[in-house]
Amino acid sequence: MNKFRKYVEVGSNIAILLVCALIAYVAITRFILPKPHDNSISGPTVGSKLNIPEFDLGEKNRGIVLAISTQCRFCSESMPFYSQLVAAAQTRGIPVIAVLPQGIAESHVYLQSHGLNIQDIKQMPLDRIGVLATPTILLIRGAGLIEGVWVGELPSTSQAEVLARIH
Repeated sequence: MNKFRKYVEVGSNIAILLVCALIAYVAITRFILPKPHDNSISGPTVGSKLNIPEFDLGEKNRGIVLAISTQCRFCSESMPFYSQLVAAAQTRGIPVIAVLPQGIAESHVYLQSHGLNIQDIKQMPLDRIGVLATPTILLIRGAGLIEGVWVGELPSTSQAEVLARIH
């Protein structure tokens, strides 16, 4: 009987140690170590397709989508470049679509106050088109194929690249 008691005690101690190790593992991996990035939420990518029926480029085979917000400081700071971009696109007959999460009226006033004359304004959550950060510029070709993505307030070299891509 004494031998049996010893086996039960050793087995119990091993079980307690295993449970403690499991709790430590869960605590460390869940609360201490940084979480890995989920690549599935990285935003729109070149080569992917923008499947939004509201974006009708009509007879044109390319277009520009400006995903911005009235609440975004970087959007407001980027407005001089967006004025250049919209003017260059309009002279080449390239449609520009502004997508904002705010209402159409508020968005129209915001764009007009910054000198942007964009006729096609859409209101929708930006994550519906995969945009996770504002401002984002998407260059679209054909039936919604994304050919270029620029995120954030762009330095002058990236601005020149965007303008060159629409020529």
